[in-house]
Amino acid sequence: MKGPGVRIETVTPDSPADHMGLAPGDRGLSLNGRTLRDFLDVSFYLDETGPNHLAVRKASGEWWDVEFELDEGEPLGVEWEAIRPRTCCNKCIFCFVDQLPPGVRPSLLIKDEDFRHSFLYGNFITLGNFTGQDLQRVVEQHLSPLYISVHSTDPELRRRLVGCPGGDRFFHFFERLIAHGITLHTQIVVCPGLNDGAALIRSVRDLADRFPAVRSIGVVPVGLTDFRAGLPPLTPPDPAFCRRVIRQLRPIQEECRQRYDIGLVYLADEFYIQAGWRLPAGDRYDDYPQLENGIGMARDFLDDFGRLVRRSSRRIRVREALLVTGELFAPLLSRCLQRFNRRHDTSLVAVPVSNAFFGRRVTVTGLLAGHDIARAIPARLPAQFVGIPYPCISRSHGLFVDDVTLPDLADRIGRPVCHLDPGAEGLWRALTEPPDLIYPSRQA
Repeated sequence: MKGPGVRIETVTPDSPADHMGLAPGDRGLSLNGRTLRDFLDVSFYLDETGPNHLAVRKASGEWWDVEFELDEGEPLGVEWEAIRPRTCCNKCIFCFVDQLPPGVRPSLLIKDEDFRHSFLYGNFITLGNFTGQDLQRVVEQHLSPLYISVHSTDPELRRRLVGCPGGDRFFHFFERLIAHGITLHTQIVVCPGLNDGAALIRSVRDLADRFPAVRSIGVVPVGLTDFRAGLPPLTPPDPAFCRRVIRQLRPIQEECRQRYDIGLVYLADEFYIQAGWRLPAGDRYDDYPQLENGIGMARDFLDDFGRLVRRSSRRIRVREALLVTGELFAPLLSRCLQRFNRRHDTSLVAVPVSNAFFGRRVTVTGLLAGHDIARAIPARLPAQFVGIPYPCISRSHGLFVDDVTLPDLADRIGRPVCHLDPGAEGLWRALTEPPDLIYPSRQA
């Protein structure tokens, strides 16, 4: 059980915290008279211009009251414990966590619905467990922007989609956040036959009318796995559906560009790729406000790759590599690599991976499982390494979605594995600076 205050995980040697005698296992209880709930409070209550008073319970049980001052820009030298996320109480009919297969990485089973993680990491929340105290804290500490899943601005339709128990106070808190100047990036997960068509147009227009508080509106297709037994039936998106959504929202995007000088409404890459249509130009994504949500990621890669192709060949140290990708992006990546190979006399090959772990309808690269990748690697093609895209591996645990590690994968396929940094630049670094990036196979 979590104790009072915030636990110290590490202390930087020769830092102010080290000189004060703070150590891992100690707990910060209050700072300048304010109770500490998490490391965000430490940042907010820290006085950078005057003396600070930190109440500490030592790991030994002693109670200390420490006074300290920091020079301008000087860090305290403490890594505090991570925030334990609040979990979601909703019953969204399209919840991806409810569709996970057996053997999935345990961290994926957490239904993170914490406004602090929304602020820190861009996680989308539904405001299902949001309270008046949370609102007060967000406003006081100006935890902005937040990332909000709306799904529909029709209250009755939203209740059907989200299944919020005990009444849905979403719209109350949504409007209060706007009134207090909190910037919101919003998301609509579109389910064919439910919140598409006229309902989608209404939701997008309602949100667009709240610009500039609503700074972006991301529209993404529902993701369905093969593990929906006992869940409400949903229709998977198909190319015709994707083309219809693009056509319906294009006029609103143009209206927003005329009114606000930005498109404001951004569609997930899957819509364009499934539709068989060309991706929008880079300037249509403005400053890519929802890149981590898979919106504009393909266009960003293609544009960066075009610049990469024109670089000098002299720095390239890897001439043969296999590059893993999901089935959705595979055709685009293959065309990119053909251009690169012709220009630089390399042999880089895209390896599309069919997703047996979640099901064939899940085609995005970030949800590829280690076992599926191992089965997809061609045995006979030469390669100095197998490149694994950045989003396939969890940042905190270093695992694929099926709990496989990069060294495990290298051993399974009998080849070195390279975890690529994000984007085209990450691929370039792997080709020019490979030694520090590669996990060798113990079978080699």
